[in-house]
Amino acid sequence: MSLLELQGLSKRFGGVAAVDGVSFGVPDGVTGLIGPNGAGKTTVFNLITGNIRPDRGTVTFADTDITGLAPHRIVARGIARTFQAIRLFGGLSVLDNVLAGADAGLRAGLLASVLRLPAQRREERDVREAGLAELEFVGLAGKGAAPAASLAHGERRRLEIARALAARPRLVVLDEPAGGLNESETADLSGLVRRIRARGVTVLLIEHDMGFVMEVCERLVVLEHGVKIAEGPPEAIRRDPRVIEAYLGAAEGDPA
Repeated sequence: MSLLELQGLSKRFGGVAAVDGVSFGVPDGVTGLIGPNGAGKTTVFNLITGNIRPDRGTVTFADTDITGLAPHRIVARGIARTFQAIRLFGGLSVLDNVLAGADAGLRAGLLASVLRLPAQRREERDVREAGLAELEFVGLAGKGAAPAASLAHGERRRLEIARALAARPRLVVLDEPAGGLNESETADLSGLVRRIRARGVTVLLIEHDMGFVMEVCERLVVLEHGVKIAEGPPEAIRRDPRVIEAYLGAAEGDPA
């Protein structure tokens, strides 16, 4: 059984079919969604996370139809995401950025917050400790007080992942997490994705770095012009002639 199921998802922008009848499942583990520029990958992510509504089709998460729900409701259901263009609150501290991701899970009511009741103070303390633990998890221990804008590019990528993890998701959706990273940073990211997987969080990612994709993904889905053209384990996708022609652009048998 897949944690996430897409059935017949379609989305048009004017006369262009950005996504056309796409169906696939995301089981436990790490799944990569790949394809050339303009293939519809980010549109699929936006349909999953509620940033846009599909024209047709359904999104099912943990056996519940979440099609068209608002983004904050989808986060509350257990799906968190990062973005291709990093979105952080640059004027806030690194820790405050992580705590912003935990907001969906807060339980203390308005009255408890206004009156600073013990339950609210305990929750604030627990959330802060959890935020610090997420920073340590992604390799940013000791940087909680620094302004987010002061971080290097690779650190900002990891901070955005920490913020997503602070929502305690069952599924984290990463949009080109290796974009702009150097070789060393990409290797660190590979290790981070494995640690996320090891703690029981399912990962769905978009990525153009095929070395990274082949290393961390257990399953791949390939799009071209908004249509799924292949699905399977990385080694099978590597040899698929449709994928070689549409995306990898290398000689058959050596697509990487």
